[in-house]
Amino acid sequence: MNKLKYRITIGAFSFVAVLLGFLRVTLTRRYAVSVGVSELATYDSIKLSDNPKIAIFTYLVLAMLVIAGIIALISSKTASDKVEYTDIASVFSSSLCAFMMLTTAAFQFYYYFSGKEYSVLEWAIACLLILASAFFWYASSKAVDPRSPKFTLLSVLPLVWAVLRVLEFFIKIHTKPADTNELFHLFSLCTIMLFFLEEGKFSLGFGNKKTYVFCGLCAVVLTMVYALPHALLAAFWVVNFSMEAICSCLELIVVVFIISRLFNY
Repeated sequence: MNKLKYRITIGAFSFVAVLLGFLRVTLTRRYAVSVGVSELATYDSIKLSDNPKIAIFTYLVLAMLVIAGIIALISSKTASDKVEYTDIASVFSSSLCAFMMLTTAAFQFYYYFSGKEYSVLEWAIACLLILASAFFWYASSKAVDPRSPKFTLLSVLPLVWAVLRVLEFFIKIHTKPADTNELFHLFSLCTIMLFFLEEGKFSLGFGNKKTYVFCGLCAVVLTMVYALPHALLAAFWVVNFSMEAICSCLELIVVVFIISRLFNY
C-alpha cells in the first residue's frame, strides 16, 4: 500500500467512524428509555430499548474493528519503522491535546472547590493530566526528537494517565453488568492506552507496526461511538453536563491526535 492509498484509507475509516458517532446520537435520542422521562440522566445510565437497530449498530462497530485489523495487516508491509513529528497536523493536534488536558484538570479542581469529593485515584488522574500535557507540549515543539531519552520519558506520562483512566472506569462498572455503552467506553480507553504504549515503544526502536495502526484505528471508532454522542448530548442538555462529559471531550481531542499520527505515519 503506497502513501496515498494509505492516507485515503485512514481518512475514509475516520470519516465512517464519525458517521457512526452521529448515528449513535440519533439512536440514543430515539430509543433511550430514561432520557426526557423525568430529569436529565447521566450518559452512562441511559438504557436503550430492545430494538433490532441497536443490535445492528453493535455489529457495524464490530465490522469496523475487523476492517481495522485488515488495514493494519496490509499497511504494516510497507510502513515505516519509526515515527516523526514534523508534520503540521501532529504539531497542531499535540498542542490541542496539551491545552485540553490542562483545561480538563482545571475543571476537576473547579468541581472539587464546588463541593465534589474525589478519591485518591481521581486526584492521581487530575495530576497526571497536568504532567501528561508536558509530553504534548514537547511533541509540538521544534526541538522534538522522537528517539531521544527525553521523548521516551515524557511518553510514559500519557500512558500512565490512560492506565489510570482504564482502572478508574473498570472499578466503576465491575460490580454490575456492563451494557454496550459502557463496554464501548472501556474498550476505547484500553485502545488509547495501547496506542500510547506503542508510541513510546517506537522511540526505543521496537514499536510494533501492526499493533500501532490497529490500536489507533480501534481507538478512533470506539471513542467516536461513545465520546462523540456523550459530548453532543451533554452540549444540548439532553443528558447531564458533568465532569464525565468534559473527559469525553478530552478523549475526542486525543483521538484527533491519534488520527493525525496515523495519517502521517
